[in-house]
Amino acid sequence: MAADPAKPPEENLIPDSSRPYPCDECTKTFTRNENLRRHKRARHDRASSHDFECDGCHAVFTRSDVFKRHRGRCRVEALNDHISRPETSPQESYQGTADMPPLSTATDVLTSTQAPAANVMPAQACVHWRRTTWQSGQQELRYMVSNQCGEIRKPWVMQAWILYMIYGVYAGGEASQFRTAREMLRQIVDAVREVGLSQQEIAMPESQSWLYDIGYPRGDESRTLYARWTSYIAAESTRVALYTLFFLDSHVFVPCNSRPLMSSMELGWELPFPTKLWEAKDPEIWIRRFGEYFGVSAFSFTNDLLQRPRGLAAASLTMATQQVMTEAPGTELSAALEASPFAAFCVLANLDTLVRDFTRCYYQMPPSYSDPNPFHILTQSQTKSVHMAIRNIGKIVKDAATASDSPQFFQWRTNALFIVSLQVNLCRPDQLLIGGIVDNSLIAGLAASTHLMRGNFVAVRRSAPLLAPRLGSNEGVLALLSELSAALASIFSDDSQNFSYEAPWVTVTSYGVLLCIWGALRCATTEIRDHLNTFNELPRTSEPCMLIFNALIEATLLYSPATRRDRDVRDPRLWSRDREVFSTLLEQGQLLFADLVKTFCQQRLVWSIGPSMLAVLREIPDAATCDSDYQRPPAGAHLRRPHELGACTVQYTQTFFGKNIRYSQTRMSPSISQVGWYGLGSMGLGMSLNLQRYLQAKNLPPLRYSNRTISKGDILRDAGAVPEEFDALVQKSNVIFTMISTDDVLIDLLEKASTMGNSLKGKIFVDTSTIHPDTSEWAAKRLKEHGATFIAAPVFGASPVAAAGKLMFAVAGPVTVVETIRPLIMNVMGRSIIEMGEDVRKSSLLKISGNILVISFMEVIAEAQVFAEVAGIGTQQMEDFIGNMFGSVLQSYSKRITSGAYAPPLDTAPGFAAALACKDMKHALSIADSHNVRLHTLETASKRLNTAREYAGENLDSSAIYGIARQEAGLSFWSANSRQQSESS
Repeated sequence: MAADPAKPPEENLIPDSSRPYPCDECTKTFTRNENLRRHKRARHDRASSHDFECDGCHAVFTRSDVFKRHRGRCRVEALNDHISRPETSPQESYQGTADMPPLSTATDVLTSTQAPAANVMPAQACVHWRRTTWQSGQQELRYMVSNQCGEIRKPWVMQAWILYMIYGVYAGGEASQFRTAREMLRQIVDAVREVGLSQQEIAMPESQSWLYDIGYPRGDESRTLYARWTSYIAAESTRVALYTLFFLDSHVFVPCNSRPLMSSMELGWELPFPTKLWEAKDPEIWIRRFGEYFGVSAFSFTNDLLQRPRGLAAASLTMATQQVMTEAPGTELSAALEASPFAAFCVLANLDTLVRDFTRCYYQMPPSYSDPNPFHILTQSQTKSVHMAIRNIGKIVKDAATASDSPQFFQWRTNALFIVSLQVNLCRPDQLLIGGIVDNSLIAGLAASTHLMRGNFVAVRRSAPLLAPRLGSNEGVLALLSELSAALASIFSDDSQNFSYEAPWVTVTSYGVLLCIWGALRCATTEIRDHLNTFNELPRTSEPCMLIFNALIEATLLYSPATRRDRDVRDPRLWSRDREVFSTLLEQGQLLFADLVKTFCQQRLVWSIGPSMLAVLREIPDAATCDSDYQRPPAGAHLRRPHELGACTVQYTQTFFGKNIRYSQTRMSPSISQVGWYGLGSMGLGMSLNLQRYLQAKNLPPLRYSNRTISKGDILRDAGAVPEEFDALVQKSNVIFTMISTDDVLIDLLEKASTMGNSLKGKIFVDTSTIHPDTSEWAAKRLKEHGATFIAAPVFGASPVAAAGKLMFAVAGPVTVVETIRPLIMNVMGRSIIEMGEDVRKSSLLKISGNILVISFMEVIAEAQVFAEVAGIGTQQMEDFIGNMFGSVLQSYSKRITSGAYAPPLDTAPGFAAALACKDMKHALSIADSHNVRLHTLETASKRLNTAREYAGENLDSSAIYGIARQEAGLSFWSANSRQQSESS
């Protein structure tokens, strides 16, 4: 319809606060929505069949008289008039809930006259809604959207929906309420997809119009500004609501191990804009902050519209996540995350979802025997990318989370806590996820996690079926000690008033971090006790278990209610080397932390999480809290003992909140009733001593031992072991370990044992020597003929390492049998096991490969030390350089040279005898030759070491390469620190 040219230009061209309803087909604006509809019918021939809509139930009518009669009878509208208001105003409550996503701060400008059905809006800060109000409200919302899916486009509808979901998940422990909230999530996700709301360009094509100075008629600047501001509010309300929905979908149901319904890839909206823009109270403040952030008051179409003002990295959550995982995320993305803690929060939530997805996929793959570690979820490149993202976001969060005067302080502190949670998930996967447990409520999931913290599903899932679970290690936690201590400081801050306003998902995340710390303390306590039982002394302070225990208990004592008053006085038991003093702290450590977790729950009683978890913790017996071995089941538990091929798993089932929680522990099977040992050289003696101490500490039958020279075992006999002839040892033992010098010795022993025939059935032979792969294969076949099993378990480490029980074992053989002997190795004779599968050749090959490196290192260091001596550098200076540059291992190789240990006194046995090293090199060169491979360094070392044996006799260490290297440089074979012998001898 053309305008009348005789009429003067109209002034009401742009909507303002007094006339907020513009016509989309002409320039008129109106004060009321009814007037706008009447205008459209009269002037634009836009008759509508739905003229009157009930604010209560949203029924529509074409006649006003029918509509008025309906309003007098509408029960929903009558119910809304009686909704109780909170005692605290929304403005006051918002100050305490600043760590929640901003849902309605600015949106009230647009929705103040809409939706009486969403009375949740003025009451959103009040936790204690009447349950009947919640029930009726959610039914009304769901009915409205199911009848007309497009209603979800209205910001107030989505905001109210999200708030109803939050209440349903966190405010009550009833499974039915949780189930309703989950159904609401399913319905809103379907609605968002149906109307295309997840794509910004489809749902709101004009969503960026407020950024530019086009599209608004020239006239009153205040009206133009107001129109831009309201346009921003409309777009940002939808954006923030969608990002909040994504967060809730990806995080809220994680504690019960439900998979998210949405993917970040389907959310095609830009990252939320700066928080300061969102919190602007009027258009003037808004435009001033717009200029401060962007540097201009508006953008032009030609320069900026196609390129996006904040760059492509902020164009969607997926693109932002990808960019933040690079070394240089870009200044534009960094500025966008720094300006909006909520945007950084959503990126962290997306990273956490990514890690959980990788974890879920990883634990569905078969275990890798070449990489048996249960915590290697990501590849090195993937881990690097995630850590890069943590570093990039951490730089932003670090400063903001310490500025308590910032209005976004609580949101940034929440981000800092989520970073710690993400790091924990990288090194200690969620046991509900690994165990395949999906619960029907948040509380049940947290309760299951609490009880699983006492066991370990991770190790079970990375081993073959029907294997007994074993206590997991603290790998990864050592690198997070400072972060976990900082998280404790944040969780137990001095400002107790903030606990009542803490967002429920922050409480859940904090509880998960506390469970991680508790599990780490439990594992560290177990390792320390095992070391005490084995060696009758505390581990070194630098050992991981001691570092973890002391650091975490020190942080616990700072915040424990029983000790925080003496915060300035450090407990003298911490880091103590006195066994009696430290043992008292070891006994109290887990109890102190358990009390701290209970305090955490007592401080957070607003939502249902605190009271429910407090009830769960009170049901855990104190003995189960502090006893690392769990020698008895909890009260009321039903005990079952399944037999599992050489290992006994004691399973407990206990009922909590009407749910059966099953957990288990491993004990040595009665089938290992007697252990035997043959071979008491420099390595075998230390290993067998550690094994005897372990058996004695566990009240198991003493070790039976044998050797070619039986008197070498006198020290073993004094420790309680029993000497035997080899035949008797085999007859009386179920597991026989051997540590011998050559392949021929092992062949003779096994041939001798084979003469016993069927009496070998069920016995396990474990060889820890370095033998040829062909010998290992022969031994396995030979013993199998008689019903016995051969395990190849060569070790890495010198005799001092063997004495300390810190060897590395490369184990191959039938998986069930390997699991049977594992308790005799881990934390007894060795610190780790490299699982090589069932092919015994592979263990021997790995050991020979390792010796290639060891001897090659020795060859190169010997040459470098000779060079340092003849060039005038000095052997000590060279050794210091090797230690600082390459670490303590290579420095120890250098010390074997410079200390003279390469040629020890004739009455002192060498650490790694030259004859044994020559045998190992012979095996390596033979195998290499069969594969057409040349090992030049090893060939040189072999030649020199054999020459040294011819020159100085057999009482030489493998490092005697150094003596020949000296001779070749014109020096004496003997150094000042070695044994002295005439050059002619």
